Amino acid sequence: MIAIIGILASMLLPTLAKAKKKANRLKCSSNLGQLSKGFTAASGDHEGALPWMMTQEDGTAAYRVQCVQPNQSYHTNQRARRNAGWGWAKEQRHVWYLPAVMDNLNTCKSVLSPSDPQMKRQNDREFKEMGPNQIAGWGIKNDGWQGGTSNHHLSRRAQSYGLCMAADTLLPATILGVTRNIAGDRQNLNNKKSNVQRGDGKIQFASNHGYHTVGWWSRFQVEMNHASSGVWGDPEAVRALSANGKYYTMSGLGAGEGNYSLSDGSVKQASDADLTAQVAAHMAETGGTLTEQHAGSMIPTYH
Repeated sequence: MIAIIGILASMLLPTLAKAKKKANRLKCSSNLGQLSKGFTAASGDHEGALPWMMTQEDGTAAYRVQCVQPNQSYHTNQRARRNAGWGWAKEQRHVWYLPAVMDNLNTCKSVLSPSDPQMKRQNDREFKEMGPNQIAGWGIKNDGWQGGTSNHHLSRRAQSYGLCMAADTLLPATILGVTRNIAGDRQNLNNKKSNVQRGDGKIQFASNHGYHTVGWWSRFQVEMNHASSGVWGDPEAVRALSANGKYYTMSGLGAGEGNYSLSDGSVKQASDADLTAQVAAHMAETGGTLTEQHAGSMIPTYH
């Protein structure tokens, strides 16, 4: 009898594991949908502009709202004056602090995928922090500087999703959010080695830097239309690139598996072929806010 139970259990466990993985990916898709809706809803408060589409003046004013402490003018809050600004719209640690985005996404739990357990511990820590302005759930804490100001910093190690800085509410086919396992070159991943190919001959990572924005913390970027992109990272191939490779994978997603969301709010559990087609559609969009389309994305990493 015990032997029979053991046999049945060994047969059921793989099935249960597959079901769990499928459920996690479905929840991940739901999170991405919420993320897209949060940003597009927030754009309604800013004349249809997503954070990276704002003018410098509008963006700086918008991001400074969360940095001013109660009963304290902006000019007396020197830490906020030094840090907050439109540049936060292009920084993975700070982009979330647009008030309307925070309100629509609720907490940082919205940017954690159940398919990405590596990021859970830091996400839990960020969720528990609360600054003197009583905003909780977003990695805002009292740093004790000049009478207790807030330190706005959502660790990249607490996030599972990247954001495309060419997403535009006027262009519904543009990609807004992606799971962080999207392939492409990233500094410190392959130590700038020569091109590394996958088993099917496609380039996994290229030797150039890809798409970058300013600052050390923003260097983990991907150009989704690059020769090494348009596919999801193969976990085995990525880990084999260098000692840092393990930090760029999502253990709950295998080769050819990932999720993306569009500026129209739709979400896709995508294969490599799906992603390749969507990147092409993204690049083919014309009009909107940008004068030239690109596919540069901020991508968080544990490294």
